[in-house]
Amino acid sequence: MAELFERHVEGSMRRQQSARVAALAAALEVSPSGALGLSAPLPDPRFDHVLSGWYWQIEAADGTMRLRSRSLWDQALSLPEPLPRPGQGRSYEMRGPSGERMLVSERALVFPRGGGTGSLVRIVVAYDWRFVEASASAFLPGIAGPLVALGVFLLLAAWVGVWFGLQPLEQVRRGVNRVRRGGDGRLPGRFPEEVMPLVNEVNHLLEARAAAIDEARNRAFDLAHGLKTPLTVIANDSARLRARGDMAVAEELETMVRDMRRLVDRQLSGARRAAAAGGGAESEIGGVLRGVVTTLKRTPRGEALAWDVRIPGPIVVGIGEEDLAEALGNVFENATKWARRRIEIAVSSTLTACCVDVLDDGPGVPEQRVRELGQRGVRLDEAMDGSGMGLAIVGDIMSACGGEVTFAGENNGSGLHVHLSLPLALVGP
Repeated sequence: MAELFERHVEGSMRRQQSARVAALAAALEVSPSGALGLSAPLPDPRFDHVLSGWYWQIEAADGTMRLRSRSLWDQALSLPEPLPRPGQGRSYEMRGPSGERMLVSERALVFPRGGGTGSLVRIVVAYDWRFVEASASAFLPGIAGPLVALGVFLLLAAWVGVWFGLQPLEQVRRGVNRVRRGGDGRLPGRFPEEVMPLVNEVNHLLEARAAAIDEARNRAFDLAHGLKTPLTVIANDSARLRARGDMAVAEELETMVRDMRRLVDRQLSGARRAAAAGGGAESEIGGVLRGVVTTLKRTPRGEALAWDVRIPGPIVVGIGEEDLAEALGNVFENATKWARRRIEIAVSSTLTACCVDVLDDGPGVPEQRVRELGQRGVRLDEAMDGSGMGLAIVGDIMSACGGEVTFAGENNGSGLHVHLSLPLALVGP
């Protein structure tokens, strides 16, 4: 804008120069002897101040006769060669009396004199270029405020436009969030035509996902149901073998039945988690945790231990009660198995997660073997009963709900430290 304004000022000054050249030509008089004179001076006081930057000069083509403005004082403009053709004008730049940059307008005219001859005269009006720059510099502060205001307005308008334009996508986000939290299996309501293709594709994806989960769950249930009858038969056979006195084979069969039932229960639990994944299940951790502890206290091993349970208050976590009970039950059962006299359970919360720390006073786990905890089928002590699946199931449940489980093997002479991090239930859309 400054450059455009500077060009506008330059054009305006050139037009002024042309008008003043015409005024000088109208006032110029040439005597029969060829002497130059003006019938009237230019009515502009800027040409009367010495070195004001506003100059005019009239000279004969041969340079012998010359008139100039008072502002030139005792100096003269060095006009370039060649001369313009008679009757034509031109504009150019040159250096002024003080070496400044000058904007020049020139015209060559032929004036008649006695004897029928004519005199070729050059009329020049020159302005200091600094007047153009000064006008442009004065223009910038004047438009700075309005331009800043216009820029702020455009930014706000763009922000408002983007905000309104993205509202349909925000509706889609809220709809997907409701689906994830256990609402309808489809995005409800009508949306603008621009986002309806996206909404339709998301609904198709949700339907396909629901169908795949139902199929996987039904297969898991069918498999589990099909295995329960053979397991019952094997359990009855082991009981008959025990009654006949074949204790070794009976114990082996009972161990296999127990492990296989544990696997079946795990598959059923996994099918339930798959069906509820992203369904927005919630539970209050205090009630579930106290129920699991109460159940374990009724077992012979749990009754002999001291339980230190610390729960600060109601905390709602983003996991179903069945899955939470299974995860806590496996962790507490493992602690019950290894603890000597005491189990500590502490519940705390942060802005985004609920933490459950379980610490027993058992022998602990060597640090070099901590990484093996939670791996399917891995038992660090083969002498202990179990299938090696308990902590692995805890890891699966934590992964499904967006949580995390970590282990610390030796804690200043105490036993295993299990840390569960559970996501808090979502609040709002």
